[in-house]
Amino acid sequence: MINGFKNINRREFLKLGLFTLLSGCTTISNINSIDVKFENEPTKTETIAKTEPKRIVLKEGESPFLLWKKALIEDGVLVNKEFLSKYNLPNPRDSLNYKIQNEATCGYENFKECAIPENFNRGAFFTSFYTATFLEDLIRPERISKIFGLDKNDRLFKELENFGDYGLLEGILSYSLILTHKKLKTEGFVEGQTFSDFILHLNEGRGDCTDYCYGTANNFYAICDLLNRPDLNDKVSIVLGVEVDKNGKVISEHSWIEYGKKRQRLETTADKIDKDFEGNLEDYSLYTFSSENGMFLPLISFRFEDGIKYYTHCLPR
Repeated sequence: MINGFKNINRREFLKLGLFTLLSGCTTISNINSIDVKFENEPTKTETIAKTEPKRIVLKEGESPFLLWKKALIEDGVLVNKEFLSKYNLPNPRDSLNYKIQNEATCGYENFKECAIPENFNRGAFFTSFYTATFLEDLIRPERISKIFGLDKNDRLFKELENFGDYGLLEGILSYSLILTHKKLKTEGFVEGQTFSDFILHLNEGRGDCTDYCYGTANNFYAICDLLNRPDLNDKVSIVLGVEVDKNGKVISEHSWIEYGKKRQRLETTADKIDKDFEGNLEDYSLYTFSSENGMFLPLISFRFEDGIKYYTHCLPR
């Protein structure tokens, strides 16, 4: 165990309030507001300075979008033990110490003020990665798909059984999304992102982008299983990211789905999705949109590849 919180695991760490899951991603509260005892906690006469990373600012006329066009890794880099070791980062499933929490807090807040590649520091990376690993608990396809009413005797499922390989991926996603929208009503932010919170949201028929995104993904994986098409599981990614404006400032945090070889973006909360769809899946259009104020920037994504694999779309500095 890393020296740090005594007997506090990753779930309890989240509950302490260091990370507040908002709209599928993370915002970080002030670490100094947390009243908790640490191992080797500093005394009143000792000082632990916040490790404020140096923030690079945009030059006049410089565009954050062009900077990301050069730096963004579309397919992502696999985050494994070797990757974490290279950047001297802990495994998020281990206990975490004060120094790590401090760095994550300061690093992510710093990145939000000017979200350009040079400011994607270790703290910003770890915050997004930690959130993704925590939300992994929401992936339980068999149980979740039952709440959404997945039924092999449904008309649209029967249509999928007659699909060939061409268009099957899009057909399964369409059906997954229709099931999600029949069950949920969009709300801007729904408090609580644990598995029990997720179940509560689904049963109440409401949700934010986390609920929509993970609900759709669970439906997708369950349908692939029923169709005996596990080969399609890794064709879909859940993405945690941010919306960045022209000045480089993070204006919102969001989650979405990307699919196919070209990583097409699927907006699961779009209000233009027809929940009362009566046509055929082959005529259904998957909906996406671009940011009106800037760009949607993927930070961390994961997909099934012999288990869940995580990918970062920017290397920490």
